[in-house]
Amino acid sequence: MTTNLTIGERVAWYRRRRGMSQEVLAGLVGRTVDWLSRAENNRMELDRLSVIKTLADALDVSLGDLLAEPTLMEWSADSGNRTVPALRSALMTTAN
Repeated sequence: MTTNLTIGERVAWYRRRRGMSQEVLAGLVGRTVDWLSRAENNRMELDRLSVIKTLADALDVSLGDLLAEPTLMEWSADSGNRTVPALRSALMTTAN
């Protein structure tokens, strides 16, 4: 259902589905409401995996749910601060 949405749009979708306000989610991830609004409305790209993981945890969804990659291996602190584009590049390289 959310596969055609951007990461920011998926954040908004899951946030609304949880009945959570932007104020609550922003507080849970230590960001401002303005930051969250920009992310949800695609005025800012969410490309840091650590930030996306923090949002996923706050929304109680998997990292794969926000990335629309349900089979994606979960991120851990040992993975470092890779960005989503770098992760996708690595996945595409191994797939070929």
